[in-house]
Amino acid sequence: MNSFRRVILKILTHSSSVDYVARISNPSELTCDNYHQLRLDHKNLSPILSVLNIFFTFAFHNLSIIAIPMTIKSENDTLKRRSTILDLLEKQGDISVVFLSKKFGVSEVTIRNDLAKLEEKSLLIRTRGGAIKKVPITYDLSLNQRLNKNKKEKQKIGKRALTYIKDGYTIVMDSGSTTLEVAKNLGSFKDIKLITNSLPIANHVADFKGVEVIIPGGILRPEMRSLIGPMAERSLLNYHCDIAFLAVDGIDSDQGIYTPVIHEATLSRVMMQVSKKVVVVCDSSKFLRKSFVKIAPITDVDIIITDAGIPKAEKEHLVKLQIELVIV
Repeated sequence: MNSFRRVILKILTHSSSVDYVARISNPSELTCDNYHQLRLDHKNLSPILSVLNIFFTFAFHNLSIIAIPMTIKSENDTLKRRSTILDLLEKQGDISVVFLSKKFGVSEVTIRNDLAKLEEKSLLIRTRGGAIKKVPITYDLSLNQRLNKNKKEKQKIGKRALTYIKDGYTIVMDSGSTTLEVAKNLGSFKDIKLITNSLPIANHVADFKGVEVIIPGGILRPEMRSLIGPMAERSLLNYHCDIAFLAVDGIDSDQGIYTPVIHEATLSRVMMQVSKKVVVVCDSSKFLRKSFVKIAPITDVDIIITDAGIPKAEKEHLVKLQIELVIV
């Protein structure tokens, strides 16, 4: 019966959570005849005490429980903790339950409850073992607006993409500022066939002697100076490509890759269909974003080339999915 010497009772009230320590006297005399004494000093507990009185009256003999309030976690403490969690997410991008539990000195259950409440208010997104920063859905931008965003990262990605190209390859590229950076580096090859719906890409490689450029027909999309529509899609179906390079507007390791334009999504799917290997080139700002149209599930992608800013949770999940992840 010595195991009953210390009993922890957690009693919830309307305004706070109170931990109580109960001590049992004369544990060797526990029988079902009589209840000796129960004393809990908290003004809001009388309904709970009535139930406890009945239970212990029928369960134990000569029992004395003295319950002492240990800690009170106020609503202010909870709000302060949750506010700090949001501040940390703003700075770090992602955060783990284990880290938060140790930082605040509370249980992981408490932290999971905090994250659930914050997610209900659309202030973050919960992940396996933690949470990530809430980011908005992306919308269509013109090529000029895209060119200078994260330019250094895109340039590094463009150079790294060359390691997947060999002379004799037929490659296909969609329209985008990051695929444009890939195309800028094709001048070192002697025998490449490039199929692209992007007029800026075609224009840039036009003087590369080792690159033969093929442009499908279609409807001109002025914002990106690209060709889209059924004519472009039918044209691409006539080719067989070694590798496709796609620049996406959003990527989520649970869901897939995204673009804000329906016809661009359809054309990108055709590019994936006619290619032996699919490479997504995007800077880390595109992760955990969703745009208007889903191009394909993430498992249809073979390789992702990005920069070191990729959220940790996304990185770990992509590795588990056995998608080759290249960080520049």
